[in-house]
Amino acid sequence: MKTSESGKNVKSRENLLFLTLFLSGFAGLVNQVVWQRAIKIYLGGADAISSMIVVLVFMTGLGLGSLVIGKKASSLKNPIRSLAKIEAALFVVNILVLLLLQIDMSDSVFAFQRAAISLGVPIKLLYALTGIALLIIPCSLMGMTMPVASEGAHRQLQFANSWLVDHMFFINTAGAFCGAVLTGLKLLPFYGQTFCLSIAAVLNLSAALLLLTLRTSEIEKTAAAADESSHDSNDTQQFSRWWHFRDEEMATFFLGFVSLGYEMYLFRVIPLVSEPLPHTFALILSFYLLAWACGVLLSGHLKDVVLPTIIIGALTVSFTPLSIMYDRLVAPDQSFTIGTMSYYLPCAVFGILFGQLLNRFIKNWGADVGKFMGLNTIGSCIGVVVTTMIGGNIYHAFNAWIFAVIMLGVGIWLFLRNSKAARGNRYCIPGAAAAIIAVLSLLVIHGSVAPHTNKQYTTYSDPVGITEITPEGNMIWDGLWHSALSNGRSHIGSHNWILAVVPVLCAPDTPIDDAMIVGLGTGITAATLAKSSQIKKIRSYEINRSIKLIMQEYPKQTLGILTNPKSEIIWQDARTGMALDEKKFQLISQQPLYLMQAGSSNLLSEEYLRLVSKRLTDNGIFLVYANSKGNQAQQMVVRKTLESVFPYCMSFMNGYMYVVSRSPIVFTRESVERKLAADDDELIKEIKARMTLDEIMKLQDTPDDSWKKCPITVKDNFPILEYSSELTELSQSW
Repeated sequence: MKTSESGKNVKSRENLLFLTLFLSGFAGLVNQVVWQRAIKIYLGGADAISSMIVVLVFMTGLGLGSLVIGKKASSLKNPIRSLAKIEAALFVVNILVLLLLQIDMSDSVFAFQRAAISLGVPIKLLYALTGIALLIIPCSLMGMTMPVASEGAHRQLQFANSWLVDHMFFINTAGAFCGAVLTGLKLLPFYGQTFCLSIAAVLNLSAALLLLTLRTSEIEKTAAAADESSHDSNDTQQFSRWWHFRDEEMATFFLGFVSLGYEMYLFRVIPLVSEPLPHTFALILSFYLLAWACGVLLSGHLKDVVLPTIIIGALTVSFTPLSIMYDRLVAPDQSFTIGTMSYYLPCAVFGILFGQLLNRFIKNWGADVGKFMGLNTIGSCIGVVVTTMIGGNIYHAFNAWIFAVIMLGVGIWLFLRNSKAARGNRYCIPGAAAAIIAVLSLLVIHGSVAPHTNKQYTTYSDPVGITEITPEGNMIWDGLWHSALSNGRSHIGSHNWILAVVPVLCAPDTPIDDAMIVGLGTGITAATLAKSSQIKKIRSYEINRSIKLIMQEYPKQTLGILTNPKSEIIWQDARTGMALDEKKFQLISQQPLYLMQAGSSNLLSEEYLRLVSKRLTDNGIFLVYANSKGNQAQQMVVRKTLESVFPYCMSFMNGYMYVVSRSPIVFTRESVERKLAADDDELIKEIKARMTLDEIMKLQDTPDDSWKKCPITVKDNFPILEYSSELTELSQSW
């Protein structure tokens, strides 16, 4: 009877530990999603490289925490209590980060960045140092969780089978999956960033309190006995072999490189099929985590099948570009296909390999888990950097094939290292490595030849995104149509053309020394403004550098904007550019970004609009593109947000665009007639040749006050705008 009760107690403790790991994983992914969104506003806005820096700091913290605590795991007197302290520390640190993000630090942060840049500090280095200063402590604490939990499970809860570590990783990652899904689909759009961070902190505190309930006399006695018998020997053994890497540990380094590199690859290519919506990115992350966790769980029920699994993984990774092609060309209208399933098969394989490699050598639980996780995470960091900085500049299919070659290389290396026939040939392994490096070099060189052309489109790659030009001259960015190249005078009368015409007709009757374009696109708006004799200089901000290649390839179709003497193009995120440069403009026109796209809230939040207001002269005007594709709730939120910052606002083309200013806007029949009288202005001539006065006046919408019913505005802390379906649901109560 006592044995049965003791077994029940052990089982209940196991379940309690699993619950705390689930809560910890949930909190970790809530934090990662929100931190990345909140902090990147200060680290380059929507710049993909800045996002990479945030992910890199996050992963670096995890690896550092794993390595540090792994080395000390055997010396912990009570790992369960130490785990409770870590979760409690995460609660405190996360609350501090939350409070710090609530402070409006934009002026001081950007003033500091301007000062640092003036001293010659590279902006990307500055971003990295800022991210490290803010996130390294909480991320390191997160990295300590699994090694300490593993040590406590072995020494205090008497986990004897090392395969139970796989279950711990599965539970922790399952919590991360739930955190990513709920944050991306519900918590963030409905409740905002502050609420999400608060939930994460409460979950860390709950995990700490649950762990404290495990402090029973039986556990303490077990821990003391384990310390007396093995503490000294474990410390000596671990210290002596800490920097000696075995084959499995080196293999997990490359596994981390490939697995996180493949995740970054999925973030680039899946939007080509399913559109770059905020849900798209949340679901990619969620299903990646779910597939990986299932693979880890499955690995405990398989024999030692590392080499066959590596081969299967390489094949599934190399098949992904074909799945992307199938979904785009054969089944473009189907939301779920066989190809969709195949994207995540490699993720499950990565999980199986992680579990298999870990259980090949795990002996000292906390120490081995810490070292293993640390090496895997270091490889992941390098994978993130290489895939973004190098892989982002080559044709996307080659990224997958490079990962496949690396996996096959690791498999060959492990085979040769364990092959008796190969041990006597000292040239075997270096020769195989040289052959693999040669193949990788050829793939990178061939993939870097820009542009990549097939029958459907010509592809231009950039870390920010994938831009394609169809044979008809349409520009596709991350799977969405954005604009069309000009074919002679075909651009005249297009929406991009009107985005230049309307602000010119609304501007005061004075020469415009400086105009700005936010988002250059195909250059039609900027080139149209350049035709006006009233405008002396046009500065354009464009984040996607692959557009420069398009303009070089199609100079006539982009109206020569790349070499226009009036044109100044800055290849940088506009929000960051305006924050770091205090120059003021009399006219700013913001170019197309669909409101449903991920990141649209960053260019329409109150904080961003206040920044734009500071960059306008006293009578300057700002044209805001607001294509909601008929979503009335989005139109109302945009108008409400604009009116909260700018006292004067006019709507055009059924809410397709707005003109706002701090001064009264004059757009009357008389004012337009007066502007059209300037016969020496090339742009005015173009307008009169294309539109009558009546057609011009019909561009303005009939005054409508329905937007006043809207109770919410877009804020950096509350990015509701891009969540179109959730916003429509909220609007039912207005």
